Amino acid sequence: MKQLIILVLFTASFTTIQAQLDPLDSNSFGDNLPIQIQVISNKPINCPLADNGSIALRAIGGESPYDYILDGDLHSTNGFFGGLSEGKHNVFITDSLGQTTDIDFVIKRSYATVDEECPCTLFIPTALTANVDGVNDLFDIIPNCPLVDFELRIYDRWGNKVFETYDYKQKWNAGSNFYYVSNGIYNYTIKYRWGELLDINVEVQTATGIIHVLR
Repeated sequence: MKQLIILVLFTASFTTIQAQLDPLDSNSFGDNLPIQIQVISNKPINCPLADNGSIALRAIGGESPYDYILDGDLHSTNGFFGGLSEGKHNVFITDSLGQTTDIDFVIKRSYATVDEECPCTLFIPTALTANVDGVNDLFDIIPNCPLVDFELRIYDRWGNKVFETYDYKQKWNAGSNFYYVSNGIYNYTIKYRWGELLDINVEVQTATGIIHVLR
């Protein structure tokens, strides 16, 4: 009789231990799996005037909430970091249980599509005096972003081309074929694309307007 009681107690005890260690029992272990990192998006810099790269990450496994730390400095609770510079970066992740992991990634630069909020513009003067006094003597186009495939043509009122260049750094001094043009209104057309060699916006930009030549 005593042996039967002992056996029953042992069986009950063993069953209890098995229940506590059952790997299928989510209440015992929860989601305490190794942290893995999923890259949701990696946006390159597409504004020549600003560092606007970004990364969006998602932690899988471990125990939320997660703390994302960019380059040992910036913290995020949702895995998103914006305003990133070009080059290699690192994100270190810690969950609520103290588990950690990290990921290296690279932010590249691409002007295939220039960000709509990027203030890339051309400064185009509307007049020049061309009297060699050092003030407003030249038609000088100034971009604030890199550009390629530049093309400038200037025409007189009859449609005759008086100036042409493929270099935005070349300035017009109101001259044409070794003589100066008369005072008056001239029309210009400009074509260009934002970007740099091998990294160019696919869309051709255009600008047209008039120039007043005064002396």
